[in-house]
Amino acid sequence: MNLTKDHSIQIKGAAILCMMLFHLFGFPERISTSAWWMGMPIIKALQICVPIYLFMAGYGLQCVAKKEGITWRIIGKRLKKLYLSFWWVAVPFITIGCIIGYYAFNAETVFYNLLGLTASCNGEWWFFSLYAELLVLFYISKIKLGWKGYLLLMLGLLIFTRALNGVLRLDDGIIVERHLKMLLIDLNVFMLGCFFAKFDIFGWLNEQYFWLYKKTWLAPLFILIPILVRAYLPLIGITELLIVPIFCVGIVNICKTGGGVKSYFSLENIQRTFGLSIHSSFFIF
Repeated sequence: MNLTKDHSIQIKGAAILCMMLFHLFGFPERISTSAWWMGMPIIKALQICVPIYLFMAGYGLQCVAKKEGITWRIIGKRLKKLYLSFWWVAVPFITIGCIIGYYAFNAETVFYNLLGLTASCNGEWWFFSLYAELLVLFYISKIKLGWKGYLLLMLGLLIFTRALNGVLRLDDGIIVERHLKMLLIDLNVFMLGCFFAKFDIFGWLNEQYFWLYKKTWLAPLFILIPILVRAYLPLIGITELLIVPIFCVGIVNICKTGGGVKSYFSLENIQRTFGLSIHSSFFIF
């Protein structure tokens, strides 16, 4: 099984659903409610959307690199597109916030937020800078390595980042330390996505263990098990290296049933569902 563009859209659609449910129901301290299930580990586990995004980002970039190569010019173009998309949201958001008095205008703070160095204007923007940094680091994918060498590189990075993260006491309040902390946690799953695309690991798994893809009844298990592992064995930065590819296979396989399931995970439908759910949440709570 090779991940096609349609598969990518289905996986991203599932990740958006996880993100939506996580932010709606994962923070009982934000919403006054007596619902006992709010904030349960199984709900918090839906933050699996983050490593899914990172895995798919690495996978997609590696696919592009296979076709077009990778140069600083290409990376620069992608950074420009990323920043313009971010500013399209951030500039109006910050402007309105300053006008209504939600923010006390500070040029330095605004500048840092627009560069992605800090996320003080909106904590949910933390992910933007991580994408930008991983995009720059992606240049190392030009290294000529076979699959064994690449696997050893990832293993070395995993040991190094875990050890460094354990030794250092990084302070989120210091810009450089905050960004280093994010990279130490999230670089590995991004690199795993690159590895899967570079050496067609999904295709190899399909050849060697084709039954995983043929038995559609396994698909719900491939979705449920990663969420349970994330909920009750939350070794952040480590368990994702196994559960994220399993989750991706589960989504692709469950969408093979076609009809409503396949269309439900389309980005267009997720966007409509997201808007409806947000409005519903205000009505409910």
